[in-house]
Amino acid sequence: MSAIGLVIISPGVLMRALLFLVAVIMTWAMITSAGVLRNVFVKAGKRSLAIYLLHGFFILPATPWLGVVFDQYGPIVASLICMTATLLVVYILSLSVFDRNLRALGSQSAGMLLSALPDHGKRSPGCTRSRSAEIELVDARQSTDADQHVVNRQSVVH
Repeated sequence: MSAIGLVIISPGVLMRALLFLVAVIMTWAMITSAGVLRNVFVKAGKRSLAIYLLHGFFILPATPWLGVVFDQYGPIVASLICMTATLLVVYILSLSVFDRNLRALGSQSAGMLLSALPDHGKRSPGCTRSRSAEIELVDARQSTDADQHVVNRQSVVH
């Protein structure tokens, strides 16, 4: 305390208080705009396969350029460019054309891979054994039942 009754606040405490205030304001803003933002996030979330698989094709070419921007214009401008680019990439890749075509490509690829597997045509849906393995299993059960029947007849005779 000083002689006139003022309290000296350290810069660290002031900075923490300001950051806390900003966090409270941002939390309030997100909660109040949740109804509007919900549709945007739901749309991007439903179509996230294209975002996950294709974002690297946007990011990798931009990485060296971003270093130059950081060196020439500073971290604030580079951060703003990153945030803008992120929103743009998410918007572009969440368009239905990317999601629909990736899913179609995945279905075709899976179909070609499955058709190349041996015994694929002989399996019924949801079955994990081949037809020949099922026949062997039935034969083994029948022979075991016949052996058990012979044992039962022998025990009755004795």
